[in-house]
Amino acid sequence: MIYTHSFNGVTARTGDILFTHDGDEGSLFGRCWKLIGRVFPGEFSHAALYIGPEIRFVESAARGVEVVEFASESWDAVNHGKERLLVDQLIGIGDPIAGRGISVTRETEIRENVVAYCLQQASDEKSYNFNVFNPETDGAFYCSQLVYKAYETQGIDLHPQTEEDASSPLAAIVFPEELWNACNAKELVPAQSRLEGLDEA
Repeated sequence: MIYTHSFNGVTARTGDILFTHDGDEGSLFGRCWKLIGRVFPGEFSHAALYIGPEIRFVESAARGVEVVEFASESWDAVNHGKERLLVDQLIGIGDPIAGRGISVTRETEIRENVVAYCLQQASDEKSYNFNVFNPETDGAFYCSQLVYKAYETQGIDLHPQTEEDASSPLAAIVFPEELWNACNAKELVPAQSRLEGLDEA
């Protein structure tokens, strides 16, 4: 089943990637996460896979791989911070399938298979992968690695490597920014008051 949900006018479909930035001014916990978010290159510090319906997604955070569901109609990380051990702001949505010449039938199959892969990791209670230099393992996952591995099972490589990359140990890490760049269709969520806060990070 393919679901959709609108975040301030930007629509996410089952299998799309939700891009967030750690931190929110709404709580002390959120302000602490804002400091953590500064260590990530680029605008994004976390990635999750939208599954639906409503605000339901799979992510790998401090508790490992879990399915998260928000009770509200909008992104409300502050009130769900204790269960996730994370407070962040949704700032972008990316479609990793668009622009790859994939048929509608195959696209639906990919989206369903990617979700099934992530749900299986959550069901298996996979832990967080602290060895970010090893994104190829399927024994544990960090946030963007989970999404990368899910799409890799469907023949979509969101972490292409070049010979030049082989000389840099940092190139092994799958950063959220890299997933964003790999999406041919993507859009920032227009939440100006929050984006202004991110500009100060």
